[in-house]
Amino acid sequence: MDMRKINVTRLKIDEVINKGVEFHGHLGPFLIAGVKMGHLALRELNSKGHSELSVLVETGTKPPISCLIDGIQVSTGCTLGKGNVKVIDKKKAKAIFTKGGKSIEIELRPDVLRMISEEKDNCEKMARKLSGVPEEQLFQWK
Repeated sequence: MDMRKINVTRLKIDEVINKGVEFHGHLGPFLIAGVKMGHLALRELNSKGHSELSVLVETGTKPPISCLIDGIQVSTGCTLGKGNVKVIDKKKAKAIFTKGGKSIEIELRPDVLRMISEEKDNCEKMARKLSGVPEEQLFQWK
């Protein structure tokens, strides 16, 4: 996968998830959510990611919710190192993606957050489950 230009129409989400696991170190539900969130943002903003996109993530830096950040980085090409990912500590599974003057706010649905917390002892099982859930059931966005 060429990480300099992301073509969402040809993007295979399973490949991105595998790259996310390599980058992050393990499979978890917030990693999956971040990957899928980034994919949704690229599509909705018609973005190729990387330098034409910026992200404000509201998770803070404390795991497990902050694992969302790694999924977003892998799926969008935006990184903390490039400075186009900013993190604030609101302890929310929410990110605001911006391309030019256009933005999209994406947040995990409250019922999904509850489901993740109920299965916190089996995060791989929950991650696998979330990988097959449609975006409309995972997120609310505007």
